[in-house]
Parts: sequence; structure tokens; C-alpha cells
Amino acid sequence: MQGVPKQNSPATLDAHEKALREASERGKTPKFTFTLTERFSPQHADVSWIRSAYLAAFAALGWRYILRPALDPIRAQLKSDSPTELPLTIGFNPKADSNTRSIMIVREPENLSSVHVVIGHYTVFLPDPWGTLSLQELAESISGLRDETGGVTPTLSGQVADWPTKPMYLLDKAIR
Repeated sequence: MQGVPKQNSPATLDAHEKALREASERGKTPKFTFTLTERFSPQHADVSWIRSAYLAAFAALGWRYILRPALDPIRAQLKSDSPTELPLTIGFNPKADSNTRSIMIVREPENLSSVHVVIGHYTVFLPDPWGTLSLQELAESISGLRDETGGVTPTLSGQVADWPTKPMYLLDKAIR
């Protein structure tokens, strides 16, 4: 058993090694007690899903989409070291296939006009390419659709984009 120099003070590492050496010399098996602390943060997890959706949307749709002012709050959050309260536009479906990957530019219903990104059990709604709704307005629309269990099951229609396996920049190509 060895300590991690970058994570422990030199004095603590020396004391630890000395105790192990002395126990070994006496023929004793050292006993250890330690506590593991899981540092799960739902806010950090949400930011992670938003980042993943943002990057997938960027690869699929390009610079013309990703630099829209409606995405400023997301870019600010991604630059920050600590999670802020972004409007909630994330959903979780435990029944979804964990291998599902999809991007849809939602046109209908109009109050959910967005870029709908599905990554396994998670769904993220990002503002649409036309600036129809802000992130806050989109979150309010989603919130208004929640049922008594907190679920949202809207029927969406729009244009499906292929899941990016490389940069496709579909909207950038459309203006050439």
C-alpha cells in the first residue's frame, strides 16, 4: 500500500510508511480503517449532460447554431468551475434504450421549438437555431408539461439530424 505524493503531505506519507515497516518487522498484519466519501453533485451531472448535448449539437449543426446568443448561458456555465442554476431543460427516462443517440430540430409544438438531443436515458432541450425561445422560456414550457410524477411526454415533430460521428456542420453548409 502506497500513498499518493501529490495528494498527501510528505510528513503523513513518511509516518504511514514507517508504521507499515514497523508492523512488518514485528510480523503483524496492519489493520486499516478508512472512509470513502462519494462526491456526487446532481448539478455537476446536469452540466455534464448539457455539455454533451451542446457538443453533439455543435458537431451536427455547426458554428452558425452554436454561437447563437440564446446559448450564452450554457457557454458561461461551461466556462465556470462551479455549477450555476441553469434553467432545467434535462429529462431522464429510465425505460429508454441506453444506446439511443438522436438529434431533432423541433418545430412542433411551437412552445418546444428547440434542438432535442437524446443520449441514452437523458434528453436535453437546447434553444432552437432561429432564436424562437430563450433557455428560460424553453424550461418554462417543459415545466408546464410535467405530469403528477414529474414526467414530460410531449409529441414532437421536426427534422431529425444524423448523430454526428465527425463534424457535420449542417447549418453552416446550408448558407454556402
